[in-house]
Amino acid sequence: MRILIIKPSSLGDIIHGLQMADVLKKNLNAHITWVARDCFAPIVRACEAVDNIIVFERSCWGFWKVMRAIRAETFDVVLDLQGLARTGLWTFFARAKDKYGRSDARELSGLFYSKKAALPSSEVPHALDILLNFLPLFGQNPEVQVPLAFKPTPVAPELMKAILLFPESRRQEKEWPHFEALTEALIAHFPQTPIAWLGNVYKPTQLSSAHFFNLMGETGLELLPSLMQTSVCVVANDSGPMHLAAALQMPVVALFGPTDERRFGPYPLSEKRNTVLSCQPLAKLPVKRVLEAIVECIQKRPIYTS
Repeated sequence: MRILIIKPSSLGDIIHGLQMADVLKKNLNAHITWVARDCFAPIVRACEAVDNIIVFERSCWGFWKVMRAIRAETFDVVLDLQGLARTGLWTFFARAKDKYGRSDARELSGLFYSKKAALPSSEVPHALDILLNFLPLFGQNPEVQVPLAFKPTPVAPELMKAILLFPESRRQEKEWPHFEALTEALIAHFPQTPIAWLGNVYKPTQLSSAHFFNLMGETGLELLPSLMQTSVCVVANDSGPMHLAAALQMPVVALFGPTDERRFGPYPLSEKRNTVLSCQPLAKLPVKRVLEAIVECIQKRPIYTS
């Protein structure tokens, strides 16, 4: 079965979509082609569930390039996981018998679907549960089965068994402003444990330690899965890296302010490895509380603390 999945952005949503696609890959031996923004293409390309990728460079010309690439192939099914006008048009012009989309699609994109995935029955459905509800259209149960798999990449020895911190998020109000103070506390509490900052844009800091590494702006998305899988804990705002850590089934401490963790928290919230600290405004979340959560997170993984 040849499946085209249209989910250009954002990183967290793409991770959720990959988890759904992984079920189709494993259970139906599907050949999966994915449409993704150029900035997110590396993580999609690295995912073992994806066979081919169509890269979308955001512009009018980029839109038509994707259209041409889609029209050049024939698929059995198209899944529009985005549900917007642009992705709806790509779905409409794709050469496929069946075209599935979201029940909550916007901008008239729902007009282009032959079937729609039902919304979960819960009052506040998680974003991943919404995408997992595409699976019953293929006769599959709407559930995640195993950790998401990525092509392995080398990890520097000095970064093995590290605490990984991701200070960024898509919006400033979702960014906890005390990562530097937290890092100082972590250096004092775990003097021999590597601690690394990661993110898209370089963030200067006065922190100094032989075991602290500021890798912001220096690490591609495709390198994150292996870094996380060799870490002892991932600490992040409501962001794509937080969802990636959860998809890898790694211990994560997620910091939430204005967004609802029931909808956007590390999936599933019931798992002990997923810790959510919520505070509004987020800036009032104490460093001590985050440190305690990290210590508890690491104590659950004694194999990595030596």
